[in-house]
Amino acid sequence: MSTAYASHVTVRDAREEDLAACLQLDLSYETDYVWQMDVRDDTGAIAISFRTVRLPRPMRVIHPREAQALTLAWKKRDCFIVAETSGVVRGYLTMRFDPGPGGAWITDVAIGRTLGAPGDGKSLVVLCLPKPITVRRNRNCGI
Repeated sequence: MSTAYASHVTVRDAREEDLAACLQLDLSYETDYVWQMDVRDDTGAIAISFRTVRLPRPMRVIHPREAQALTLAWKKRDCFIVAETSGVVRGYLTMRFDPGPGGAWITDVAIGRTLGAPGDGKSLVVLCLPKPITVRRNRNCGI
């Protein structure tokens, strides 16, 4: 089953051959800010606070996903969906279902820099929200 959004992106269940394309995606991004952590130990009470700090220049952040982890996600998947344009994988989402009714954890949302339209990651998530209920109904899991 596949669904189109943004008039050019198709979202569908991943196939094993999609893994190589998912691993090749450039998931890096640039930021002008970082989180700075301050730790204070006053009279036995530890206080930790975070604040954003502007960097002197943009910093490129590399996505830490390892090939082994993505392969394991494929093998243990409850849900693995890809977003593609013109047959080329541009992003993916993985999800793990909870034992409770209708519950799920989104474990990865990855949109490559080449797709790049603001909101594409959100669109991918929104399209996947009904998935846990649909899969459980198909598996007769009591929903």
